[in-house]
Amino acid sequence: MAMDPREIVVGSLDIYLAAAVEAEDDVDTTPTGNWALLGTSGDENYTEDGVTITHSQTLRQTRAVGATGPLKVNRQEEELMVALVLMDMNLAQLTKLLNNTSVSTDTEPNIDYIGLRRGPDVTELSLIAKGVGLSPSGNYPIQLYIPRCYNGSDSMAPVFSKGGEVGYSAEFHALEYQSAATAEERFGRWVIQTS
Repeated sequence: MAMDPREIVVGSLDIYLAAAVEAEDDVDTTPTGNWALLGTSGDENYTEDGVTITHSQTLRQTRAVGATGPLKVNRQEEELMVALVLMDMNLAQLTKLLNNTSVSTDTEPNIDYIGLRRGPDVTELSLIAKGVGLSPSGNYPIQLYIPRCYNGSDSMAPVFSKGGEVGYSAEFHALEYQSAATAEERFGRWVIQTS
């Protein structure tokens, strides 16, 4: 069978955030309403490493004294994470990574500022990662929708130097959404437009 070159997807994703549990927008539209683009210019504000989507799991094998190989395997844990490094230093963008804190202003001199302490409560978000024209079925969009997630980056450590761009790392970890339509959709779903 001949390969269709559209099967190989090359391109970037834009990240949109909203308060959890925001309804998923259609794959063929730009998210609107409560959805906000992460980065003033979206993927033009992410480092060249792009957006990484990680599906991880912990498996446990059951063995018996009379067998050399495993007899059964079960999944004990699984996780879905979306990671990127944001280079946009606008405070309105950084608030999205710092527990949705708010931007304050002052005068003499005119300044905008945010507090840096995130506190004990972790803000839950909804996330859409959208790629325009990345469908393996043609020039159609794809999107990953996560109804509940949080920014779980252990340390956001921007480096200010003469040799590189300043960036804040973000790791959005999915939480199970127990009201999902199916058990398989508790972390959300991949949507690929086909025509």
